[in-house]
Amino acid sequence: MLSVRYKAFIYINYLKVLPAALFFVAILIHEFLGWVSLENIITTFVFINLFSILIGMPVLKELECVKRRINWVRMQKLLKREKGFPVMVAPSELMNRLTYYFPILIIEKFFGVTSAGQYSLTLRVCFSPISLITSAVGQVFQADIAQANRDRKRQQGLLTGTFVFKLIFVALAITSIFYFIVPLLVKYIFGPEWNEAIDYIKALSPLFGLMSVITPLTTAFHVYRKNMELLVQQSIFLIISLFSFGLAWYVNNLLLGVVVFSILSAIRYLYILYMLRKVL
Repeated sequence: MLSVRYKAFIYINYLKVLPAALFFVAILIHEFLGWVSLENIITTFVFINLFSILIGMPVLKELECVKRRINWVRMQKLLKREKGFPVMVAPSELMNRLTYYFPILIIEKFFGVTSAGQYSLTLRVCFSPISLITSAVGQVFQADIAQANRDRKRQQGLLTGTFVFKLIFVALAITSIFYFIVPLLVKYIFGPEWNEAIDYIKALSPLFGLMSVITPLTTAFHVYRKNMELLVQQSIFLIISLFSFGLAWYVNNLLLGVVVFSILSAIRYLYILYMLRKVL
């Protein structure tokens, strides 16, 4: 059974990457053939995801055939022992969503529907690849340190100076992609009328770069039951968001608020890396 679950786990991660890869290839083909339009892009996106689901059906069927007996007594003990997890993590996830989407309400009220739509597009375009990468890498990283934790192997020193340097280098590379390449793709797909969104993508690129490489490492907080640390970090993130966009409203300059949000959030991710070095 473990063999089936492991193979399915790897296969499902490949299936997560497949839609994004095919979608990117489709965008390039549409651009080359002159078929780029919002309607064609949406149709292609839906078709590719349906195609990936059909490919993944045999895996789901295989998993369904694996019979597992539920040990209710063990489950009750586990829930009792880990009661701090939902108490801490659920509010953390809620604050994480509010951090990104509550500002849209502020923007819509004080800067208009157009700016709110432009900022919302920025989040949608940039979070899709980031979520895909961080989710897949985070699961693998969590499984590795969880196994090491069960085997009581020492993890201290995992985030060495060399490893941190490599993380920063990769973050800079991803930041460059979001600053130079993603705006070109957005302009090709959505047209020059979305230039405001392009400004937001460039302003948020440092945040996106650090988020891509550090977020997968935060699964260590779950493994070592640092749930309070997660709650504190998300509280800081929400405060940064409210402060930044409150400042934007006060000075009547939305781009300034986005820049402040990006800088403070990037500093927060560096602080998370510092805290992770204590855990790992």
